[in-house]
Amino acid sequence: RVQHLRMKIYCLLLDALPWNTSGLPEAAQKHKLEHLHHVTTGMFTTTTLLSMFSGRLPSDLVPGGVGYLSHNEDRYYDWIKPEAKGGHLFDVLGDAGFEVRLHHHLDYQLRMLLGYRGDDPLREFQNDPSARWKHVTLTSPTPSLTDAHVSTTDFEPSLVPFSEYGDALKRDAFYDSEKRYIESLQRETSDGKNLFFFTQQQDWHDCWYTRTKGALHGARERTVAWLDLWDFSEPDAFFFVFSDHGYQVSSVVDPKDCLTWALVRDNTR
Repeated sequence: RVQHLRMKIYCLLLDALPWNTSGLPEAAQKHKLEHLHHVTTGMFTTTTLLSMFSGRLPSDLVPGGVGYLSHNEDRYYDWIKPEAKGGHLFDVLGDAGFEVRLHHHLDYQLRMLLGYRGDDPLREFQNDPSARWKHVTLTSPTPSLTDAHVSTTDFEPSLVPFSEYGDALKRDAFYDSEKRYIESLQRETSDGKNLFFFTQQQDWHDCWYTRTKGALHGARERTVAWLDLWDFSEPDAFFFVFSDHGYQVSSVVDPKDCLTWALVRDNTR
């Protein structure tokens, strides 16, 4: 049976990464990605993703806006509740026949994007009787720390985010696994089923906010190298690569906190 290419939308978050990162503008030019100025709706990942996936401002959803600790407040989750159906991009995508695939950093995504707030959000997701998110799948590389040669099928929906970038063995195994995963993902074909793929790349973010500034140069290089793993010429694919906020976040929001960048390439035209 003939396998038809499906439309894929790749949403790749390079968390807090500055545009002037060495090699990033060059990578954009090499891969023919259009550079855009990106005005976010706050200085945190949560505020940016909230607006992207709801189409509204944080203050439209939570009186006074969404702060850093708003995920501890019940009112933050009102926009995710079933009675708010139609206000969540994942609902819209599901109604349009898309598979939504969330990759890596899943503890955060299950809580803040899907609303599973318990001690084990993965189990909540798997056992949810509503089937509201039946079109959502989870993937995360789980490389063996003793053998970096991970098969392309060795991916489980682990909730453990990869934060130990200073450990060379774990870091190299992680990026080797990511390389295999990306290659496998971009080879996928289907009988017309569309895909929305979202992932968070945290290397530079974690080095900066844990104040391990000596590791920032390596984090920049690894992030750009990770970007180079993608085939941006894939047919019938739309790429949206972006940073979600500035990196020198202060107590009072100013332009450097919310003026950032995005890279776009549309191969569907």
